[in-house]
Amino acid sequence: MMETLKQVFFIAVLAIVTVGCGSDDDNNGSQTVEQMLMSGKWYQEKRNGFDITPCEKKSFIHFFDGNKIEEVEFYVGSSNCDIARSDNGTFVLIGDSVIDVNYENDGFSGQFHIESITPSELVLEMYGSLITFDKTEG
Repeated sequence: MMETLKQVFFIAVLAIVTVGCGSDDDNNGSQTVEQMLMSGKWYQEKRNGFDITPCEKKSFIHFFDGNKIEEVEFYVGSSNCDIARSDNGTFVLIGDSVIDVNYENDGFSGQFHIESITPSELVLEMYGSLITFDKTEG
């Protein structure tokens, strides 16, 4: 009788621990891909795994509510850090891995592929390059 009571107690404790540590805890506070994309500016950090210049690290992509997008690219000009390209447009997130973009000024229309995303790092395949972004300019 005592052995059966111990087994019932052990099973009850195990069930409570299992339910208490269920998948609901894993989802508390986590963000969707869309929320992470639209969490502020994403600054370029690397291109194809290689470091880029401090000037190029000012380049950013910004996803806004209403499916708006802004992209600004910098390059080292004659002696200054100059804007190479600046454009606004719209985007549509397809699933959690493709961003369909349409820019207004240069008429670019295409897709960026999300290789990975966390709240602090975004890796996109765009314009034939693998570009790593983070939340810090420079």
